Amino acid sequence: MYSNLLKVEGFPVYPDTDVGMMRMNTDTYYRLLNCGLRLPAGAGSATGFKEVPIGYNRAYVRLNAGASIQDFYRVWAEGRNFVTNGPMLFMETSQGHKPGDQIVLPSAGGVVLVKLEAVSNDPLNSLELVVNGEVMASVETGEQKEVSAQLEVKLDRGSWITARCTARDDLLSEQELEVYANEDNQQPSRLRYAHTSPIYVTVAGRGPLVKESVQEGFKMLDRFETFTRETASPEFVKPTLEAVAEARAVLAAKLDG
Repeated sequence: MYSNLLKVEGFPVYPDTDVGMMRMNTDTYYRLLNCGLRLPAGAGSATGFKEVPIGYNRAYVRLNAGASIQDFYRVWAEGRNFVTNGPMLFMETSQGHKPGDQIVLPSAGGVVLVKLEAVSNDPLNSLELVVNGEVMASVETGEQKEVSAQLEVKLDRGSWITARCTARDDLLSEQELEVYANEDNQQPSRLRYAHTSPIYVTVAGRGPLVKESVQEGFKMLDRFETFTRETASPEFVKPTLEAVAEARAVLAAKLDG
């Protein structure tokens, strides 16, 4: 499995499974969000690199009627979307905040009421609310195809809030699925998965920042610098190390801010 390629001490190595791939992607995404970066959820089919059809992984963006392709990219960059290879997933607060929006709370913090809704062609296995990389609530799905819930989140620091869900695709039998196995005799995954971009919350003007994730970022940059010095072609060493130094400065500023 191509996880922890930089061999960062203490970082996990994920199993070569569909669930392992999902965990690797979400853990990486959460680490970046915990460093105070605002990043929309993204998805792509990787058609040509992987044996999957165009549109296997998709991003649904919240747009007005008549929007242009430029509007699509702009709004996606703002994080007003969710990504999926199956279920439809919606998240909204009681005050109407949706992915990409920001909630402003005073220094005392506050309670945010979040409504989740998942709709799937396949039985839903999980529906979860994630805050700063931790699962704050899990909704019992009963393997239904439509599940909704209202959840309260008490926040006393800058945070990000997302939702995620999984389902299992049993459309084809095991025998029918064998026809689509790749050269390594691996059959297509039955895992279906959806994830929203975050709603961001500031408390007393401070946004999300998890110091443990920032320290992990420094460790990754240290290993990337070593990797660059040992393996990069000479013409790429200087610009890469300059980018690493800039990234260190950004992280340091977040800790000092």
